Amino acid sequence: MTSRAFLIHMMALFMLSICITGNCLAQNDEKPTYIFTDNRISLADTLLSLKDYTRALEAYKVALETYKTESFYEGMVYATERMAFCYRRLKNDGLSAETFQQAIDLAKEKLEPNHMLLSKAYLNNGIRAHFKNTYFQAADLIDSSKAIFDRSRVYEPNTYQKIIEYKFYTYYYAQKSHDTLIKYLDIRSHLLQEPIEANQKIYLLNDFSRAYNYLGDYKKATAYATEAYRLCLLEDENVEPYYHSDALFSLSRSFLNQNKYQKALEVCNELIEYTLINNPNASNLRGFYNLKGVILNGLKKYREASDEFKKAIHLLEFAGKKNNPLYDISTGNLGLAYLKDQKPKLSKHYLDQALNSSRGKHSYPSLHLSPRFRDLAYFFEAQGKFRTALNYYDSAFKSHIQRDYGSIYTIPIKSISRPNYKTLETLIERTCLFSKIYTNHQSSPTLLRITLEHTDKIHHLILQNRQLLKTSNGKIHLNAKFKDLYQAGVWAAQESYFQTGNDEHYVEQGIKNITRGKSVLFLEQRWELLLLSSIKDSPQLRDELSSIIFINDSLDNQINQQIALDPLGDSVMILNTEKMKWNARLAEVRETIEKEYPDAGNDFFSREISIESLRADHQLSSEKALVEYFMGDSAIFVVGLSGQKTSFHRIEKDELFNTALSSFLGEVNTAPDSREMPLHLQSFGEASHALYNALLKPVLDDLGTMENLIIVPDEILSRVPFELLISRWSGRETSFKELDYLLKDTKVSHLLSSKINFNEFTQSQGKGMLGFGYTGKGVADERAAMGGLPGALKEINFLRSNFEGDYYIGNEGTKRQFLKKAGDYDVIHLALHGISDSVNRYNSALVFNGDQDYYMTSTDLYRTRLKSKLAVLSACETGIGKISEGEGSFSIARGFAIAGVPAIVTTLWKVNDQAGASIMEQFYLNLQAGNKKDDALRQAKLTYLQKADNLSSSPFYWGNYILIGDSREIELREKENLPWHWLLITVIVLGSLGLGLRRLSRKSFYQAS
Repeated sequence: MTSRAFLIHMMALFMLSICITGNCLAQNDEKPTYIFTDNRISLADTLLSLKDYTRALEAYKVALETYKTESFYEGMVYATERMAFCYRRLKNDGLSAETFQQAIDLAKEKLEPNHMLLSKAYLNNGIRAHFKNTYFQAADLIDSSKAIFDRSRVYEPNTYQKIIEYKFYTYYYAQKSHDTLIKYLDIRSHLLQEPIEANQKIYLLNDFSRAYNYLGDYKKATAYATEAYRLCLLEDENVEPYYHSDALFSLSRSFLNQNKYQKALEVCNELIEYTLINNPNASNLRGFYNLKGVILNGLKKYREASDEFKKAIHLLEFAGKKNNPLYDISTGNLGLAYLKDQKPKLSKHYLDQALNSSRGKHSYPSLHLSPRFRDLAYFFEAQGKFRTALNYYDSAFKSHIQRDYGSIYTIPIKSISRPNYKTLETLIERTCLFSKIYTNHQSSPTLLRITLEHTDKIHHLILQNRQLLKTSNGKIHLNAKFKDLYQAGVWAAQESYFQTGNDEHYVEQGIKNITRGKSVLFLEQRWELLLLSSIKDSPQLRDELSSIIFINDSLDNQINQQIALDPLGDSVMILNTEKMKWNARLAEVRETIEKEYPDAGNDFFSREISIESLRADHQLSSEKALVEYFMGDSAIFVVGLSGQKTSFHRIEKDELFNTALSSFLGEVNTAPDSREMPLHLQSFGEASHALYNALLKPVLDDLGTMENLIIVPDEILSRVPFELLISRWSGRETSFKELDYLLKDTKVSHLLSSKINFNEFTQSQGKGMLGFGYTGKGVADERAAMGGLPGALKEINFLRSNFEGDYYIGNEGTKRQFLKKAGDYDVIHLALHGISDSVNRYNSALVFNGDQDYYMTSTDLYRTRLKSKLAVLSACETGIGKISEGEGSFSIARGFAIAGVPAIVTTLWKVNDQAGASIMEQFYLNLQAGNKKDDALRQAKLTYLQKADNLSSSPFYWGNYILIGDSREIELREKENLPWHWLLITVIVLGSLGLGLRRLSRKSFYQAS
């Protein structure tokens, strides 16, 4: 940072401090204000205010001697503390630290407890440590200052505002407790609503962006950085280049952290261009080159990245700034770029250079050494030297927590009770390496036990920090980031199961880690809606929270769409400004709920599942089993549970498996060419049988033949209808109809999470069925290209004729009408167009007739309070969407599950209109006959298949419907039609009566004549 930029920075700090002081005076008006005044020290104070530190120091020394002769201890502490401050300004850190400690010791010994001067001495010593980059020491000193200040009988505004500022900065740079950092963000957040000068507001917004990047909530970080950039453009003439550059830097880094490398590069290029034009001698230019290098590494442009790191290093060397921490960072990044570019000798040279340079500045263990150790750990791991890599990871971890705890196989839980992301990531990387050491060095089974212990302990650390991420995007990041940990736990459990001869204890360990690493966001959103429904005595609060969640998710959708078009466009900035306002309101409402309902959902996430709880929740038996999958990097883990037996296997994701999966999905998702049916049959048969052998056969060999299977897929497996897998394949089959589908012998249902307990879903008796059918008539927008759905009309007419309810066809069936009525019905049937979005999570939708607002996404459903027992989504691709690691598919069906519907019939690819209508009619007839939902759908498919010809028997036409959720029976309200014989009698009676009346009328006419 240049001296000019530093002055601007400090000026902004000063102006913000005035705002904080003004705001907090009201909070402390019950305490008298403390001001130390004495005529004998006024000269020294005046010289200090004029920044004449040398003469001020001498004046304080004179005053100190006078106070000593009088034993005026308050004056002695004041003068000593000010002398220490002068030493700091004169860049004599040794004397400054020593003198601050003298002031602290004297205050503790001679002044009353919690004296304001003791708080100030700790504070200014903490600021000294902060500027010397000893952040842990700084944080501890500021903590002491704050504790004393809070207990003091008096109030000193200037001290308070400095504590607030530096409490935030020391915790940020020391990477300490998340909750404290968030607390001090909240304290400062009110300033964003104050009418402060543009540079000050941009400075504050950039602070928020940095903090949320550190906390892992990258969406929120992007919002603050974008708002800062918007202000830069609005107030262009009044904004200093330093703040403009800082806003672009924060925005680029936010995109980088979301792996949006191209967007990050666009912003970074603008950042460098702006700086070269407006402030070409800026010292932070070298940091911008380093950032660009990191982005290019992400884009796998390693040689270009190396050039950018060299630019940063050259600028630092030219300025004589090898002592700058950025020198070691850029050197280490250059080493990593060479590693990715397969130049190990050059890589090792620069990584060693970076570590040695950092060691010359900091003693071990130090926070500054941690990333250098991690870089070398990456290097040795890439070279297959896993034991050496483990030692470097351990050194990195010890540097992070600032202590050496001994054995590499222990975790000092007490030292990391409130860890940050980097601490957890390093700890996880170290734990994950155990599997590679075990596999490659034939290690002792003790290493498996240690891996399981580490996984358990780290999981509970993550659980303690779960509430820190308030947004869905943050939780997705958390889940994907830490899935490697749960993979290590599942691996160790499966290997232990194999080594011990199938000890069921390890199945339970495995399934615990599988459920820990999956569907965290789904369960969080489900819990959030359960919480909403539990706020029964405060409907206004419930409605407000529901509306804010809806608005926030809607804004997320819009922001994602606009970022894809133009990351620095006006639309993104306007939407971000709106999003920040609603984020603030959401935080207020949640805080109110937490106060009024302190026990709501406390055990929701801490509740661990067990084999017995799963058997009870899902009513498993000797003929009914649950099979759950976990997608690892190179293997798929599968656990099977029946009423009495267990199964636990690891499936290698080799080329054969990947080819079979790709071929299977390609065949079922594409309408077959009638001229090439034998080729389609061959391709599908080989792929389906290969998947059966890999995914199901090992489990069923252990458990035995099953009448019912509950499948809990993971990631891409959520797009596989398991009932289409075939158990036998000879290659001589001539028709799709004769294949041995799992469907023919087994009832199959799917679950989003095995942790779901259907007793938590509260359904009440509703009005029967609610049906909507799309016709396409009367639409003049992009819906016209979708075409009409004659099958939808057929489905709705069939339902209307057979079941009680309300039905809407064409323009009668609007999205608005659905959202208004949906909460009142037992069964929902939607025969509409469906759209899956594989890019934006929440944009998969159902398309309605009528109105201009016709797309219904998952977000719309969250405020409907559905009480239905079943939702049937007879539309294209309602069961697929963007796949997120650890969460599966973000489909519209998932939205219905979150909204409280326990059973959803959905589709995994495009629906053939005629085939879909036929299957749906038979499905409802089967339900009407008393069949369970899974069997009703199974029988409907088999009935269709029996009648199909060679072409229409392809699974493309009938295999896309699956059941997600509760498979139990459901009572449908049949339409109360008069029996046929009573109807005939009624017609005869009415006809006879009419004939009699006619004859009587004629007789009367003739008599009258």
